[in-house]
Amino acid sequence: MKMMSSGCAIGTMAFVSGITLGIAAGLLWAPQSGKRTREDLQDLASDTFDQAEDWLDNTKETVDDFVKRGKAAVMGA
Repeated sequence: MKMMSSGCAIGTMAFVSGITLGIAAGLLWAPQSGKRTREDLQDLASDTFDQAEDWLDNTKETVDDFVKRGKAAVMGA
C-alpha cells in the first residue's frame, strides 16, 4: 500500500474536484440537448462519487495502518 501525506491527499482531492467542476461547467455550456446534458451530468456525478469512495477507502487504509503502527510502537516501547 502506498503511503500518502495528508498534504498530498488534500492536493489530489482538490485537483480531482477542480477537474470535475471544469467538466461540469463545460457540459452546462455545451451546445447539446438538455436531456443529453442531464445524462452527462448524472454520469459525471456517478464517476465523481466513485472516485471519492476510492479516495476515502484509501485514506481509511492509510489511517488504519498508522494506528496499527502507532499501537505496535507503544506496546513495544
